[in-house]
Amino acid sequence: MCRCDCGVEKEIYTSSLLSGRSKSCGFCRDRSSKIADLAGKTFGSWTVLEEAGRTKNQQVRWLCRCSCGTERVVSGIDLTSGKSKTCGCSRKHRFGKESPGWKGGLTIIGRLVRNHLARTTTWVQDVFARDNYTCRRCGERGGRLQAHHLIELSKIIINNDIETIEDISGCDLLFDLSNGICLCEKCHRWVHTKKNTCREYLTIQ
Repeated sequence: MCRCDCGVEKEIYTSSLLSGRSKSCGFCRDRSSKIADLAGKTFGSWTVLEEAGRTKNQQVRWLCRCSCGTERVVSGIDLTSGKSKTCGCSRKHRFGKESPGWKGGLTIIGRLVRNHLARTTTWVQDVFARDNYTCRRCGERGGRLQAHHLIELSKIIINNDIETIEDISGCDLLFDLSNGICLCEKCHRWVHTKKNTCREYLTIQ
């Protein structure tokens, strides 16, 4: 077993040592000349600050700063290959309040409303029974049915400042049978798409 000046340990044949065919581990000699200085360069949201050591395989690691201010050590290979472009902040910003599509938490509140209606009231079943378990748009009876609010749920939430269970319980419009119709899953999905240009089955409050 031999140890190179760079610290790498490797088994070498005696004949290779005596003949001079093996003079180093090969990593430090071959790779050092090929490694580019990445300090100051930018890869995605990363700006490389300085070298931060090497792995056991002598791969260079770099201290980098993300555009959000986070500093992290990143492998040079991950930087140059494009595998690492950010600390992850860009993914976080796709959701929540920092997302350009943020609508005040309507999705979360909407889910809360639907769960409340399904678990604590008979509104959904009352809508189905009144419409004879038949989709009001396509006329199909049975199947995967859904109770649709004619005045959109998102508008009810916004107009009535619904944020809590108490707010949900106190909003009569959510439980108004005349504000609901029975639709099959396919028609319900269509109603809320841009294909519904005439805004059918949607009432303006």
